[in-house]
Amino acid sequence: MRINWEQELHELNGDVMLELELVDGKAIVKTRMVGDVEEPVTLTLGRGCISALLSEFRGDEQTNSQKFDRFNLAMQIVNNPEEPMAKGDVTLIKERVGRRYPAYTMGIIWQMLESNE
Repeated sequence: MRINWEQELHELNGDVMLELELVDGKAIVKTRMVGDVEEPVTLTLGRGCISALLSEFRGDEQTNSQKFDRFNLAMQIVNNPEEPMAKGDVTLIKERVGRRYPAYTMGIIWQMLESNE
């Protein structure tokens, strides 16, 4: 299935969801430099799925081969976003997203992935 990884996630009120990062134990909005201006980073379907694939969780008992498979899947999203995604890969992404994000964000990402099935 082909997936548009650039789709933006939105809050309940319609605002674009921003990517967060932990700094000194606090969640802050991730930013990037665009020219001379620092701008917040929008959370896209691709960014959310890549983060989930590359995250480690308590209780993860995965072989190095399984970790490498997750890495390769994340790199496919980055380097070959137009390449169709196998159903099994989407299932793995959904499982990792479910572990990475709270229910609201997970639900949005799952809906986006399922709308491409």
